[in-house]
Amino acid sequence: GIPFWKIKDNLTESMDTWMDRIHPEDKISVQEGMDKIINGELDVFENKHRERCVDGEYIWIYSRGTVIERDENGVVTRIAGASSDITEQVVMENNLKKSESNLLKAQQLAKLGSWEYEAGTYSFKCSKEFCNIFDIDEQKEISISLLIARVYEKDRQRCIDEFKAVSQT
Repeated sequence: GIPFWKIKDNLTESMDTWMDRIHPEDKISVQEGMDKIINGELDVFENKHRERCVDGEYIWIYSRGTVIERDENGVVTRIAGASSDITEQVVMENNLKKSESNLLKAQQLAKLGSWEYEAGTYSFKCSKEFCNIFDIDEQKEISISLLIARVYEKDRQRCIDEFKAVSQT
């Protein structure tokens, strides 16, 4: 959970007060989700958004709310929910995306591809540049035979032998 002192200076607030703390770029998606709950289109609301703390800084929040009571006309009278501070997770995800982007750029510049092989499933996962180098459609399933067929004929047996040796370790 999120310590109340971090996001508000009192324990009671209105929907408007809460919406005022939502980051301007996230308000529309949060409001749309809440409108769907209020209009009866959804019973569960989930959202990832930024929320302003008392100190003015923004943190990333994951919120999940559920309708727990409606009146005889179906109008929502009570919603219960929970929120978690996911700032650290979002920062790590963004750093990972940046790292992956940097790796892709470096591979493109160096004309260097990378791959992983899963022995249990006999499957390959190849970088985009690897697929470019070997003229492989990255959307298709990649097999050992497909890769070996792309190797210079005189080097094929050596590649097969080395691959077998590595696969057995």
